[in-house]
Amino acid sequence: MDLEEGKAGGTWLGMNVTGKLASLLNIIQPLDEITGDEKLPRGHLVVKYLEGQHDGASYLRDLSRRAEDFDRFLLVTLDIRPSRQDIEATCYTNALDAPPVPLQPGSKSCAKSA
Repeated sequence: MDLEEGKAGGTWLGMNVTGKLASLLNIIQPLDEITGDEKLPRGHLVVKYLEGQHDGASYLRDLSRRAEDFDRFLLVTLDIRPSRQDIEATCYTNALDAPPVPLQPGSKSCAKSA
């Protein structure tokens, strides 16, 4: 969890005991695209998903309705269901005008820039 003052309680990567996993990446914005409006912290997006009752696809659909409340991000959620031998992965970014995308089985990767 983030312990930085004013941002306490958020995280960029998390998993809970019920099989939910989420990874959050910030997307760098050019200075001329930053409005100066006060945005909500993104680190809480992972925590709210992990603590909530919704699956990843539902959570990201709800989140997409208030995407403008946050600076740019990309959030990947996984719902791991060992009893059904199933993993549902969904990805959403508020940098594009597009709904959340279900990820097909296979290898995926992402990187965090410095």
